Amino acid sequence: MILLQKNVAQLPNYAYPTPFFEKLQEIKVAPKNALKLDYNEPTFGPSKKVKDAIQKYLADDQLNWYPEGECKALRKVLMEYTKRKYGEIMVVNGSDEILLLLALAYLTEGDEVIIPVPNYEMFMVNAKAVGAKMIDVVCQDDMSFKIADILAKVTPRTRIIYLSNPNSPTGFCFKREEIIFLLESTKDIICIIDEAYYEYADTTVVDLVEKYENLVVTRTFSKAFSLGAVRLGYAVSAEKNMKELQKAKELLPESVNKIAQVAGVAALNDFAYVRKNVASVKKARKFLAIELTRAGCRVYPSSSNFLLVRFGSSQEAVFIKEKLEECGIFTRDRTTKQKCAGCLRIGMPLEAEAKKLLSEIKKEMGEFKKRQEKKVLLFDMDGVLVDVSNSYRKVIQQTAQFFTKQRIMQEEIQEYKQKGGYNNDWDLTEALIRARGVLTQKKEIIEKFQELYLGAEGKKGYIDNEKWLLSEKILKQLQKNFVLGIVTGRPKEEAQYVLKRYNYEQYFDVLIAMQDCPSGKSKPDPYSLNLALQKLGRKDQAAVAYIGDTIDDMKAARAAEVRAIGCIPPSAAKKILEPLLVQNGAETVIESVNEIVKIV
Repeated sequence: MILLQKNVAQLPNYAYPTPFFEKLQEIKVAPKNALKLDYNEPTFGPSKKVKDAIQKYLADDQLNWYPEGECKALRKVLMEYTKRKYGEIMVVNGSDEILLLLALAYLTEGDEVIIPVPNYEMFMVNAKAVGAKMIDVVCQDDMSFKIADILAKVTPRTRIIYLSNPNSPTGFCFKREEIIFLLESTKDIICIIDEAYYEYADTTVVDLVEKYENLVVTRTFSKAFSLGAVRLGYAVSAEKNMKELQKAKELLPESVNKIAQVAGVAALNDFAYVRKNVASVKKARKFLAIELTRAGCRVYPSSSNFLLVRFGSSQEAVFIKEKLEECGIFTRDRTTKQKCAGCLRIGMPLEAEAKKLLSEIKKEMGEFKKRQEKKVLLFDMDGVLVDVSNSYRKVIQQTAQFFTKQRIMQEEIQEYKQKGGYNNDWDLTEALIRARGVLTQKKEIIEKFQELYLGAEGKKGYIDNEKWLLSEKILKQLQKNFVLGIVTGRPKEEAQYVLKRYNYEQYFDVLIAMQDCPSGKSKPDPYSLNLALQKLGRKDQAAVAYIGDTIDDMKAARAAEVRAIGCIPPSAAKKILEPLLVQNGAETVIESVNEIVKIV
């Protein structure tokens, strides 16, 4: 068996974001009308001089040649920009490359690194990759950091201290004298100061690299220079350090492509363009900080091209993020980061775009407040919103028959449903098979089930037989008066497929599906219903009703202390199922989901 190196094996899988243009196609928003503010890229592109330089390079027909590895022309222009020596500068493929090279060059198994958190995640990833131990220093409640707290974590095993200055996602910026004190106090420890947002912060310690050999400053062309697509960055440190780092750099000797080098030179030579746009972003930052504070948000001081904004709750923050995306404005959800509950990180647009952004945020804040005043209706999907008698029920039957070679009746499937404990159709199918004395691996059952349900080898699946049961007229009426959600045991992608097929996604504010529930927590456990209420930011269970078609649905509703409303699915006999639903907690039973308007 081929195994990964243990430290690499422990790294989390990188979750690539959905490509921006795919999102825009999905929501039908033109790129020119969108604001991409989620990854701190500028909303403006590079200058015409940069584009002309790239076009000239392409016209010279040199793409067949390897790039010049030392990046001499770019380093010479960077000398002027940074006021540093040629030998103190290393050009890299985005600052991520130099961060990785520093970890490879200076860290070994068991070394310690100190990282203020929350912070840029690649610090942690690089340290983990080489087996270093991370020592966190959590920010204060006001999102600031104290050098004393960092120094208190230093031990004889400390090798690197990482600071992003300004910090992301908080926007906090250490003062120059604080960093000098850190450098003086840790002369045998490498202090990496990531100045990715330097152009927006107007503070730097790059001039100190000659005096402090333990200082490495990293920067990028992605933020102020609008060159994120070509991946270009650089590092500045003492010449001695750079000579040593060159050994690690030789692992990737020509990592900076020629287009990036050409673009970097042109961008630095047209800094007036950058300066103008940075000034506009700063004005937008000031305006939005003031106005969002007036609107009731907590806005943390920022020296960067973004603001960290705390809303009333994480539920409100996520609601606003999702609603903004529907109109083409993308922000970053930071609600799960340490000390960041309720927070979105919002990249700053140009000044001219700031009023549009503010207007949309305030609009969605108002919508969230209105929503909190509405009661909540949560629906099971199968048998309630969707007729599955010719989809899931058929697939259960055919899968069981495939493995047992015996006839399975739909009445028997309904009996299992009425017993309870079979919210998951894979489990029900397995129970039918085992009841006939046939032992089959669960994995094989699931594979056959999904093949029939989703389709395979050009054959349509039973999923396309499903019919939506709740009329759109009633659905629209309900949406005006209630917050609507779905809590289902089916896989999320299958639930989303049906909603997309009928174009009903916009009616439901929350969807809880199989993947959202830990093992052992499916209905009748109330976990999924409680999770839906948590995502909606609701604690008033008396204002919530759950409409389901099984005794497990009723038990879950009662356990969650919400109203339990039974619904007879198309495939069931009312005279048998209705008493069972009532016995297990239904306060009332309707014959069709379309009758819901009569009782709520």
